[in-house]
Amino acid sequence: MQNIISTINDDGTYGLYVAEDFVKLVQDRLDQNGIEWRRTDVRMGYTDYNSGQSADFGQFQLVSEVGADRFLEIVRILRK
Repeated sequence: MQNIISTINDDGTYGLYVAEDFVKLVQDRLDQNGIEWRRTDVRMGYTDYNSGQSADFGQFQLVSEVGADRFLEIVRILRK
């Protein structure tokens, strides 16, 4: 089951949907790596059709503008 889903928003910014069970871990990792973020009120349900597991996800947006390479680096940091 995925715990983090990366997105490109309509306005060209990057965001992350994070499973609610992993929010604290993601917040800590973003803070430890000096990555500015804000949590939004947007929620998304997700079902893994291979396993049948479901989870609620909350959206995070990165505050500072980052390019695609930096965003991929951030996603790698979070998935460690």
